Amino acid sequence: MVDQILTLTALLPAIGAISLIFLRGAVAKLVAFAASLGVLVVALFLASRFEPGAGMQFSEQATWIGPLGAYYALGLDGIGLTLVLLVAIITPVVILASWRDFDDPVQRSGVLAPRYGLHVFFALVLAVESCALFLFLATDVFLFYVFFEVILVPMYFLIGGFGPGHGRTYAAAKFLIFGLFGELVMLDSVFGI
Repeated sequence: MVDQILTLTALLPAIGAISLIFLRGAVAKLVAFAASLGVLVVALFLASRFEPGAGMQFSEQATWIGPLGAYYALGLDGIGLTLVLLVAIITPVVILASWRDFDDPVQRSGVLAPRYGLHVFFALVLAVESCALFLFLATDVFLFYVFFEVILVPMYFLIGGFGPGHGRTYAAAKFLIFGLFGELVMLDSVFGI
């Protein structure tokens, strides 16, 4: 399993997010926190085994879309390790910071109630973590582009479903539109490469 440790690292929060579909309440919080801690443990393991100056490490590669020359290729270098550790540390902090946000039924002035339950919030946070990890571990430009696009989906629902003000739907739509237009330029560059 060590051969696919990067895949395991990136899929662990996705598995946690999928399991949250079936869980509610305090159990959902605990599963989300456990999944984020699992990623942190694996990321710390990767950091302990990382050899500075040795180039790309823990590489994985398999043919994905042969006619396009696209590969499922993951690897870890120094910059990638820094970003993976950043995501692995910040996600449990976000989950802990949001721990009591759904416990208080009293609405504050100007703050809308969330559209979805806490299990959806934590599932979306874990989905963003999974996409970000795939982004930082991808060594194939097409795989990078795919996850650059996919991360917009959970971000859209986080902004539109849990934003504080009345303009959250507008903000989510604007985020999605600007993200998609920006990524069209990136897609052109991908085809150019």
